[in-house]
Amino acid sequence: MFEIMIFVLVVSFWITLILGTILNIASRILIVTHDVYSKKEIYFMFLLPFSYGIFKYAKESKYKKIHRILIIVFSITAFLASLFLFYMKLEVGVY
Repeated sequence: MFEIMIFVLVVSFWITLILGTILNIASRILIVTHDVYSKKEIYFMFLLPFSYGIFKYAKESKYKKIHRILIIVFSITAFLASLFLFYMKLEVGVY
C-alpha cells in the first residue's frame, strides 16, 4: 500500500513537470490565436506569471475555460508532487 502511494506521488511529479508545462504553453497559444489581441496583450499573456495575463487580458472563450480547468488539475498534481518531495526530504520510513 505504501509503495502505491509513493508511485502515485512520483507519477504526479512527472505529470506536473512535463505535461503541465506543455499543456500550459499550448493553451496559451490557443487562447492567443483564437482572438485578435495587441502585441502588448500577447506579451503579457505569455510572460506574466501564474496566468495573470490570461485572466486579465483574454476574452471569455472555451479555451480560457479549458485553461482554468488545466490550472486546477495541475495545481492538485503539484500538491501531490510536493508531498513526494517532503517525503524524500524527511526520509520517513515505514517499517
